Amino acid sequence: MNEIKELMQTDTFTSREFNRKLNESIEHGWNSKVTLDFLYVAESLGMVKCLGQTSGNQYSWKITS
Repeated sequence: MNEIKELMQTDTFTSREFNRKLNESIEHGWNSKVTLDFLYVAESLGMVKCLGQTSGNQYSWKITS
């Protein structure tokens, strides 16, 4: 999870922020559906925790490890 922490420069972030940072860091972009799928898998592994839905249909996440 250190990679995500380094990418985001924070422990708490929204899925939109995560998606934007990933798009900036990889050559061909990243689909927002794939972002949510990735974060749900990371949550099931105990790496992040969903803090709930924010305004604008976004989800807030916190790195747990």
